[in-house]
Amino acid sequence: MKKTIYFLLLIFLPVLPLTANADSMDPVLTGFVSFNKSGSQIADPTGNNEFTSYAGELGAVIAPKFLGPSNTLGSYGFELSWDMSFTHINSKSKYWLKGAKNPANFAKTMQIHFEKGLPFSIQLGGVVSHVFQSGMWGLAMDIKWAFVEGFKYVPDFSIGAFVGTLLGASDLAMLDAGMNLMISKPFTLGGVVVLTPYAGYRFLYMNASSHLTTSGAGIPFVLSRRNIYRHQGLIGFTFSGAHLLTGLEVSVAPAVQSYTMKFGLIF
Repeated sequence: MKKTIYFLLLIFLPVLPLTANADSMDPVLTGFVSFNKSGSQIADPTGNNEFTSYAGELGAVIAPKFLGPSNTLGSYGFELSWDMSFTHINSKSKYWLKGAKNPANFAKTMQIHFEKGLPFSIQLGGVVSHVFQSGMWGLAMDIKWAFVEGFKYVPDFSIGAFVGTLLGASDLAMLDAGMNLMISKPFTLGGVVVLTPYAGYRFLYMNASSHLTTSGAGIPFVLSRRNIYRHQGLIGFTFSGAHLLTGLEVSVAPAVQSYTMKFGLIF
């Protein structure tokens, strides 16, 4: 067990210095607002497509990753994992150049995920996420129900949902939620390691707005609430054995794509 913990620390510690870099992903919402000659905010149209596009991509960055496989941990099982995610964003677009100081092509996100198995093939979890090169953090809770699980010749199927919020962004307020449908099938290799490929679909909902804040000139402004909807296709796999878990997940959507590596412990 000690060797396992040391192994995870060796993976985790090298990424910590990344958080010391100059902030470049923090929201700068003044770019989405115009002011008239008297210094008052020009009416903020609900259809501000640039802010909607920006918030939609940022919501996909902080949303929980690694939704599969479909099978659960069992009534007494629990899992603690660390995920590293790279999300390709449209950093050269007008909305990202307006919404962040110096956005990178890939938004790097770290995620700590805890899962607890319950009876009746139900699983509850909690997620803490951090966006590197920013002060942004995400908190989320998730639930999964494997309505088909454990059959020899039939894949496992599950449905899941999550709800979360964004912290550490003084100007931006965001609530995100989602639902997913997953399919997976475990294969035992050599009687020791279990390979579980999976695939699925997720529907994302984001509610984004600004707090009442001020521009650099001290002029107050506010961005009205946007209801944003996104769709994602998911594919991935996990290797598990001897209480260790690792895997890879790819999330594909029209605007953004995420690549996530997972390392964890199962008890």
